[in-house]
Order: sequence, then C-alpha cells, then structure tokens
Amino acid sequence: MIKFILNPDALTLSKPDGQLQLGCDQENFKSRWQRLSGCGPTAATNLYLYSLPDIGRHRTLREGAELMDEIWHYVTPRFGGGVNNTKIFTSGLSKYLDEKGIAYTCEVVEVPQRRELRRPVLEVRAFISSSITNNLPVAFLNLHNGQEKQLDAWHWVTVVGYEMSPSDEMYLDIFDGGKLISVNLDHWYDKTKKGGGFVVYKIES
Repeated sequence: MIKFILNPDALTLSKPDGQLQLGCDQENFKSRWQRLSGCGPTAATNLYLYSLPDIGRHRTLREGAELMDEIWHYVTPRFGGGVNNTKIFTSGLSKYLDEKGIAYTCEVVEVPQRRELRRPVLEVRAFISSSITNNLPVAFLNLHNGQEKQLDAWHWVTVVGYEMSPSDEMYLDIFDGGKLISVNLDHWYDKTKKGGGFVVYKIES
C-alpha cells in the first residue's frame, strides 16, 4: 500500500535551467551559515508552501528561496544546536502564521531520547498515515540515524508519503535536498539514540 500527498507539484520548484527541484532545499539559502543550519526553516517552509493556493504552475526556485528567507526569521537555528527540538520549530512557525493572521492547528509527536518514554511505533505509524491521508505533509526531526543510513543526523526533512512493505515495515517518502528519498521508519525508530519528532500543521489557505 502506497499513500502520497495529493499535490506534490505544490512543493516542486522550477530552476532557471528548467530542471525541477522536489521541495525547498537549504542549499538555496544565501549565506553559508543558513546553508549549514537551515534544515528546520526549510521544512517549515515546505509545510507552509503546501498550504498556499494553487497558482497553476510550479513556483520558481527564487520564490521558494524568498519564502525560506522570510520564515528563517521565525524558525531560526541556534548556534551550537540549530533547530534541535520540536518546540523551537513550532513556536517559530506558529508565530509566523499568527502574525500573518492565518488560522491553523498543530500536532506534534515527540520521540524522546529514552526508549522507555517513547510511544509504541504503531501509534507513530498511525499519526503519519493519518496525516498523509488527510493531505498534510509531516516535518520530521531526526537527531540520530538509528539503522537508517539514508537519513542525515541532526536534520529536518519533509514526509510526503509512505509505503507498507510485505514484511509490515513502514517506509517514509521524504523530500530532502531537492530529491525524493525512501527511509525505513522502523529501522530509525527502534535504534535512534537521540530521538527527534514529527510535526503536522493544518493551515487554512
């Protein structure tokens, strides 16, 4: 079974050379510090970008980068830690939406460092599948890779779909670095040493 957000084109940006980029990419920031630390505001931009009205075309890379710069001032990485928890992410994005007068609801699933404090993985699966089914991309914070080698540690990505394997494992389809990547949620959740979290915003356009 494969599920995907209904309109991935809403997150697809056109480059000046005509090539397409899947989601915003922190490499599109202007400064070196922003490019090094900007995964949090990049994921926040993806969530907001997906809520904007359809304009009948792919937004340009420049339009995406301008929005990233705007949201950077709200979802701002800290020196030495970046956006290393869901509270920094949600307080920043919520303030941005509040100031724009946009209605929204937000849901968070924390993944604590201590395994005994974590929810059962089936509850996390249900949160992700419900979000995608309701056409809501998910911001995913990974502080440690676990056994999933395709994820970067201390990094935010955007979940845009999922697939259940024949062996009943959940694979997440994520936009990261302008590309679509598939990662094994179960391999991450069971073995991550530092945890992370998942954030969903339902934003009224």
